[in-house]
Amino acid sequence: MTWDKIALFFLQLSLTAQHVTAIHRHDIYPYGMFYGDVTLQEGDDETSEVTTLTKPMYFYETSFTNLYVST
Repeated sequence: MTWDKIALFFLQLSLTAQHVTAIHRHDIYPYGMFYGDVTLQEGDDETSEVTTLTKPMYFYETSFTNLYVST
């Protein structure tokens, strides 16, 4: 293999390589106070107020329309 072919190979390789980064959590699902999220009080066994779902959530063939978040 000649130096010209080696140089051409690396030139083509550098032109086809792309800069790749990871997907950030914010890009997948927006979260935070700006999107209406709230924090629970600090401590154990804290529970949020009930959130009524616009569509029912199914869990083991049972339909739920209310949601609580707890620690």
